[in-house]
Amino acid sequence: MTHLGRVFLAMILIGLLLGPGTSAVPARESDPCARADARLLSTGRGDRDQDGLSNCTEKKLLGTSPRDYDTDDDGVSDADELDDGTDPTDPDTDDDGLDDGEEEGRGCDPTDDDTDDDGTMDGSDCDPGDDLKERIEGNATDVVCPSGDTAGSLTVLGIPVMLTSETAFEGVESCDAFKTQQEASGGAHVEVKVTGDLGAGLVAEEVEIEDGDDDGCPDDSDDEDDGPGTDDGEAD
Repeated sequence: MTHLGRVFLAMILIGLLLGPGTSAVPARESDPCARADARLLSTGRGDRDQDGLSNCTEKKLLGTSPRDYDTDDDGVSDADELDDGTDPTDPDTDDDGLDDGEEEGRGCDPTDDDTDDDGTMDGSDCDPGDDLKERIEGNATDVVCPSGDTAGSLTVLGIPVMLTSETAFEGVESCDAFKTQQEASGGAHVEVKVTGDLGAGLVAEEVEIEDGDDDGCPDDSDDEDDGPGTDDGEAD
């Protein structure tokens, strides 16, 4: 929040404490909107869009529209944006791909482009209680299962992902079973939940098999008699 915003909010709070009819800040030549703000506090007049900001303050000091309750149309009123420390003229204050109102609705911080500090901006991953970096979906190839203290790996969409003894495999009993199925099908379609930083490498937390035989029919609707590599297409 700008210094001006803090001063103005303080003026509002002081005015409320002093009660109606009392100006929190006397009019000053250096403040072109002091009289308008005092009038709004004492009479409730001079706020065309009823957002809690005087027409003068919006027009001359903030650059917001005195005719629009939410100038940047992000779902948060101009006055609330000052209170939240966001920019009432920019729908996406932190430039992370999510409008300020949407971030607040999801429980994210509209002033922080990576609320959960996991290396991915909120526009792609907005869950403060989740340390997962992202999900990668595609055909899994080059599967090497972990052995003892040695990490394994797989490749999805050309992205190498590390497999550890903690990696969970949904739909099969183990990494070895997954590898056997993957090799038979030539590249099972999977969704991988990964953690870590792209610069340091990704670690798979969970590998969920979407289409074990890669026949275009997801496993949850595939014919149970089909085996890996069976191409039944849309027959199921």
